[in-house]
Amino acid sequence: MADTSQPTVQDYATGTQWRLAFNRLPKTTWFCTAANIPGITLGEAQYPTPMSDMFVAGDKLTFETLNITFLVDEELQNYRELWDWLVGIGAPKQHSQWTSVLSKGDGAVRTFATPDADTRTKATFDESNLSNTFDKELSKILKTINEDQVPSNFTTFYKQNRENEKEKELRIKFNNKIFHQSKLLNYFLNKTSLPKVEKETNDLLKKIKKNKKYFFSKKDIMMIESLKSDGVQILKKYDKLYNHKPNVPVEINSMIVNGETGLLLLKIAHIIGEDELEDIDLESVSFIVGILNELNTINLRNEILLKVLPLKV
Repeated sequence: MADTSQPTVQDYATGTQWRLAFNRLPKTTWFCTAANIPGITLGEAQYPTPMSDMFVAGDKLTFETLNITFLVDEELQNYRELWDWLVGIGAPKQHSQWTSVLSKGDGAVRTFATPDADTRTKATFDESNLSNTFDKELSKILKTINEDQVPSNFTTFYKQNRENEKEKELRIKFNNKIFHQSKLLNYFLNKTSLPKVEKETNDLLKKIKKNKKYFFSKKDIMMIESLKSDGVQILKKYDKLYNHKPNVPVEINSMIVNGETGLLLLKIAHIIGEDELEDIDLESVSFIVGILNELNTINLRNEILLKVLPLKV
């Protein structure tokens, strides 16, 4: 008869022969450098008796903290995965952040629909072009509520969801008398080609040159430098319309030259912090946009420009 007391696995767990994988964090797996095995405790209940106290096993398990250390990739993809997960669960500013967490569902947030039902529902919404239906309905409901009736801890949610994203896009108003509010913004909305925006830029500069009172603001300069960074050719006769001297610190310039995109993006995240982009001073925004132009990080730069440049009514 075989001795069942003998272990079938005789190798010890080592610090190198393992891999930690989360379905929700696929880009973190290969960057993980350390993780602990969290402890688990089953509590007990104490019953006093005349002779001695009795201890009975509890009915709740207590898990210790799972600590994970991982390296951040240069494009901050794995950091962003974790960020989106935590924000979506604990402090979503928009309904889309919450639904994004649900759609990836691996158990972190529970839903009562089966996976198949959830997939079918999403497919039906997409096929019917109703992907924003919930946001629109939520917006309608919130518009029936006065702000003074909203509890203080729900004020942020109320303000940010009262109007859905589609409505917010429609709030941009063009003003062709001011460079950074002009229809050139369509280029950053991916609605205009590079050759077309180049012609429109030079045409607008021609009109501005005739206006001796026009002063190029920092927002104007941010926009025109971004256009030039993307390859828009500005006619030489407009070179003296404004003065722009990039002031990039040596450390930052060295990081750009060495292609240290990840560290630069971390610096940008540190500058922005928890503030809204609209609340950051223009010097800092201009500095950030300049770095993103150098890195050719177009999408992120466009998002920032569309936050701070357009006239919104």
